[in-house]
Formats: sequence, structure tokens, C-alpha cells
Amino acid sequence: MAKNISIDRTKRLREEPHTGHNRWHPDIPPVIEVAPGEEVTLETRDAVDLQIGPRTTVKDLEKMERTVAHPLTGPVYVKGAKPGDLLEIEYLDIVPERYGWTRFSPGFGFLPDLFDRYMQLRQQNNPTTGAPYTAGEALQALNCGQWCAPAAITTYPFDTDRTARSAAQPPAGS
Repeated sequence: MAKNISIDRTKRLREEPHTGHNRWHPDIPPVIEVAPGEEVTLETRDAVDLQIGPRTTVKDLEKMERTVAHPLTGPVYVKGAKPGDLLEIEYLDIVPERYGWTRFSPGFGFLPDLFDRYMQLRQQNNPTTGAPYTAGEALQALNCGQWCAPAAITTYPFDTDRTARSAAQPPAGS
């Protein structure tokens, strides 16, 4: 049976800090350990940690908590991996949630200087076919097709005793 990190999709990362983090820092301890070749299942959160949902409006985007960004699942410690090692990850399955989104905000996020107003693209899976389809105020005719894009998978070094090599601490209150 594969090891896993499960999350409660009704809770934000700050309510389940044992499942992940929101910054790359070597002092963040691993959530689980796996052997090379061992399967692991990771459940992930959306990029703004439940601040956008199926009923979110463009007006709601203006009120988002901008200090919350990119909750990450893990870290996962791979036994025997050393700094400088190249690790190969094989995706066996990617299961999208029923709802997804992209948003554009002036001065924030992806392409911040190209948009002078808030825009939102919503994606829901068609309940009949399972295929994703989109609806949005600015992009109603766009069809995303069958794709998903994991945002970040990376490594950072730990000493052999699984303690971080750096004594630096993340900023207080982050």
C-alpha cells in the first residue's frame, strides 16, 4: 500500500500544518519518508488555499488575502537521497478536483503587469463526460481540454540525519 499525505479539502493549510508548508526552506521537516521506488500519494491544495471557489466573483478577487499563497504538500524525504542527486519522479495518475480556476489580478500573481482589471477563468468537470470545461467573465469560449499542470516539484538538501543544513528561520507570522 502506498504511503500518502491526505488533506481535508474543507480546511486551509493553517488548519492542517502537519500536511505541508508554504515556502521552500531547509528547516521544514519532512512529513513522510519513502524509499526509492516507493509509491506515494499526495493530495494538494489550490494556489490560494480555498479563497477561490465555484461561486467566487471577480469582485471577490479584489478582497483576497494576498499574504496566503501557494500551499505545498510535504516535504517528502526520500531515503538515501543526497544533495546533488537527480531524482526521477513518475506520475502514475493525476486526478483533478471537480473545480479549478485561474485568475488575473493587477499587480499580483501571474503576468501582474499585463492586466489592469481582475479577471477569472473557472473550470468544472462535465458531470456526464468527466472532461473539463470552462466558464469565465472574460473567457467564456475557451475550452481547456484534458490537461492539468502540477505547479512545483523540487528538492532541497537535508543532512543524513534528516536535519536541515541551515539554521535560518522563516519570517515570523508567515
